[in-house]
Amino acid sequence: MEHASLLEVADRTQKTMEREDAPRTALLEGPDAQWSLSVMKFIVDVSLRSFPANVRELDERGLFNPEKRRDERERFEIEKLFQQAQADRTVIPRLGERLKQAGLFGDYEDRFFALVRS
Repeated sequence: MEHASLLEVADRTQKTMEREDAPRTALLEGPDAQWSLSVMKFIVDVSLRSFPANVRELDERGLFNPEKRRDERERFEIEKLFQQAQADRTVIPRLGERLKQAGLFGDYEDRFFALVRS
């Protein structure tokens, strides 16, 4: 409970936030009866400011490129098959077929034959 004016509480809180270096903290001021509107406006403002950076980050991660995502998923599944084949040699033919199916045999050829020879 604060027993001071809004200006004093806001000033004290602002100084505390600056001292503690809390970059993901906000101090909102608004009428008591419409506090929820103040929060919603804050959320909309922050979302609009961060939108371009968020879209850029998603694009850099390839989330707007389904072909890149498909290739990454293929390679992840192939890595899992390599791990399984190291533990269980009966998986090697399935791994070879998967590599051919995905058109990636050339990329993994040396590693595949090293596994076969081991």
